[in-house]
Amino acid sequence: MQEAADYVFVVTGHQGEPKSVLARMIFHDYFKFKREDIVIFSCTIIPGEENIRNREAMEAELRHKKVEDI
Repeated sequence: MQEAADYVFVVTGHQGEPKSVLARMIFHDYFKFKREDIVIFSCTIIPGEENIRNREAMEAELRHKKVEDI
């Protein structure tokens, strides 16, 4: 069995929508992030208070998990 380090996941949810795949991976432990993991946001935040708050919460949780976000 291969380890997760052997994979690249392309998922939805860069705005931090609570039911998005990325939010579930981050907040609900659908994926066990490790210190050397990297999350790449290939977009900008759509203007709006809720989107900004959601994205900030995701980035803070990634930092808490010691995951690099780009």
